Amino acid sequence: MLFAITSEVVALFGLALGLLFVTGVVQSGRMAMQSSLTLEYVDPEYRGRVMSLSSMGWSLMPVAVLPLTVLMDRLGAGVGLGLIAVVFVLVSIIIVASSSRLRSLQ
Repeated sequence: MLFAITSEVVALFGLALGLLFVTGVVQSGRMAMQSSLTLEYVDPEYRGRVMSLSSMGWSLMPVAVLPLTVLMDRLGAGVGLGLIAVVFVLVSIIIVASSSRLRSLQ
């Protein structure tokens, strides 16, 4: 959301690049944590199946990008990216709020 605001509303190129750098670092940490938690919490006999589902998410990513490209084409890059960011934040909040097992991870 901050990248969309800095690139569309404020037009601060340096700040937008800094936000992209921070986002990349955080994303790398999130991916490492996801793999670690998956391997820790899944029973050993199911690890291969679960990791294959996780890998399938990477192969389906281009399909998920299609709505984003349509929004960017119609509304502009900053507005489309900001709208998708708001939707993802809301979905994440709903998932965390509705999953007691996810909230209890240590």
